[in-house]
Amino acid sequence: MLYKTVDNLDLSKYEDKTILIVGGGTSTLDKRWDNLPHDYLWTTNQFYLQYRLLRKKVDLVTIGENVDLSNKTFIGKVKSDKPTCIVEPSQSSTVGPTLNNFCKETEVEVLRYDIRLPEGVYKTDVCMRAGAAFRLILLAMQTKAKEILFVGFDGHTKEYDNPHAFTGRLEPSKRQKAATYDKRDISIVNRFTSAYNVLTRLPGFHRLQNLGEGMKYNLGSEISSKFFPLNKKYKEVIDG
Repeated sequence: MLYKTVDNLDLSKYEDKTILIVGGGTSTLDKRWDNLPHDYLWTTNQFYLQYRLLRKKVDLVTIGENVDLSNKTFIGKVKSDKPTCIVEPSQSSTVGPTLNNFCKETEVEVLRYDIRLPEGVYKTDVCMRAGAAFRLILLAMQTKAKEILFVGFDGHTKEYDNPHAFTGRLEPSKRQKAATYDKRDISIVNRFTSAYNVLTRLPGFHRLQNLGEGMKYNLGSEISSKFFPLNKKYKEVIDG
C-alpha cells in the first residue's frame, strides 16, 4: 500500500445514513456523543489520544502535520478499522517515505485529496481557519446523508480555559495568540462564526446537528440554534 493523489471521492455509501463527526473541541469531552446511534464516524488528526474514540469504529479520518505517523496506537487503530485516510495537500505537506511507511504498516492506502469548498468560499476566507472539523462537515454536506451530527466544533472561551479534547492543551497556540479572541478580522470569534454562517447557506443545512450547542465555548451556538436547532431527542442523550 502507498499513498496516492485523487481528484474525487466516492461518497455514495453515505446516502440516507447518519454521519457523526467528532472534532477536537471541548464539547467532545463534555457531551455523551458516544451514546448516539450513527452509521459512520468521521474524525481528525490526533483522535487516537482520546480513549472514547478508540472504542468506536472510525470510518474516515483526516491526517494533518501534527499527527505522529509512528504512533503505535494510531497505526493499530487504522490497521484495525481500515478507515478512509485523507491528507489535504493545501493543509499539510505530509508526503514521502514516512507516509508510505505508514501505508505499509497499516495496510491502508492514504489519499491526498483537498476537500472541495462550497461555491463562493475560498481558501483565504477567515472561515477556513476554523480547523479540520469544519472541513469534515463541508465534506459530509457533499454526501446524501440523511443527518450529520457533529461535536467538538466549538472555538474557545475568552479566557482560553477549555481544553482540547485530544491533546488536553489549555493554553492558546502561537497562531491563536496572534489572531486574538475577538479584536481582528481573523479573530477566533470571526473564524468560527463565519464558518457556522457558511453552513447555513449550504443546501440541506437542516441535516446538521451541533451537539455542542449551548456550551459557553461553542461560538456557533447562536447561529445553529436559529438555523438547525439541536433536536430534543439528542440533547436528552448527550446531556444525560
